[in-house]
Amino acid sequence: PGTTTITNVAKVPMLYDFPISATDWPGTVVDFWGAGFISVHGNQQNLVCLDGHAKSFPQQQLIPDPNYNDANGGGGCSPANVSWSYGNYQGQCFWYWGTNWADPNHQ
Repeated sequence: PGTTTITNVAKVPMLYDFPISATDWPGTVVDFWGAGFISVHGNQQNLVCLDGHAKSFPQQQLIPDPNYNDANGGGGCSPANVSWSYGNYQGQCFWYWGTNWADPNHQ
């Protein structure tokens, strides 16, 4: 929706260990990342940040929208601080962390 700026290199995700589509992981397209998804890491996912450190996060912290579905492109995780939005999780999903599009708790 505009220029992206980094606000915190320790929060910007660079690598993560979960797949991006149903073709990369056993499961179904419907509710793929939603409440029905169970990972092999006890619902924890590893994330490497721009500053080089790695940390494990609960899946629900990375993608907090329980209705997120890889097939529909994101459910309710629109950027924060924009004039348009959808859902209830603006700026909370991990792909916004450490940028001006993250909610204040993740900038």
